[in-house]
Amino acid sequence: MKKRNLGNENIVPLPAHSKNYKVNRMLHYILGNWEKTIELEDIAAWAGSTPQYASALFSRVMCMTIFEYLNALRINKAGDLLSETSLTVSEISDRCGFQNTSYFIRTFRNHSGRTPGEYRRQIRSVDCIDIDCINEA
Repeated sequence: MKKRNLGNENIVPLPAHSKNYKVNRMLHYILGNWEKTIELEDIAAWAGSTPQYASALFSRVMCMTIFEYLNALRINKAGDLLSETSLTVSEISDRCGFQNTSYFIRTFRNHSGRTPGEYRRQIRSVDCIDIDCINEA
């Protein structure tokens, strides 16, 4: 029986593209490097802009800063890892590019309303309930 995996749903809904070419270049860079340390200068250079212009343009077009977008993307990826693996919270924090596990937990809670551990327990309890319902039918 296949489990229903709610962990594949994004915690933070994010657009994957824009109508603006330079913003699309920045998104492409972020999506390709989200698990690494990313500097504004690197994103701007990839888009062919100055850091100041890249930051202002991204904020204007996406209605969030580059680093708000990056953190939200990382939180979504962490949600997937929490639901699909048995990696520790610290390992997930590292894999998702967070420099500090405490910051990761705080950021995750701010976006999802739960700590990573609470999120994992909730996802697993929903999966178990779904399996029991399927087995009883």
